[in-house]
Amino acid sequence: MTTAIMKLDKSDLMAPPVAEKIQTQSLFIGLIGAVASIVGAFLAPDSFYSAYLTGFMFWLGLSLGCMAILMLHHLVGGAWSIVIRRILE
Repeated sequence: MTTAIMKLDKSDLMAPPVAEKIQTQSLFIGLIGAVASIVGAFLAPDSFYSAYLTGFMFWLGLSLGCMAILMLHHLVGGAWSIVIRRILE
């Protein structure tokens, strides 16, 4: 029995061209949000810090929840989360 060895180019491992466009747009939106956050921190610090804490706790809770489910998957070694394992990681 013979096995075919597949040669991979660097272009095979690169993201599609649309990913670069999305990355550039996301960077621009992120910079606008960072500037707006800095301006908001100086103009209304009470509102800024409560909003920042709310957003931070939301994203922290989401990531820690994914980590807990992933740790449970690795602990029990089941096949029940194969479909969502990459999303959790």
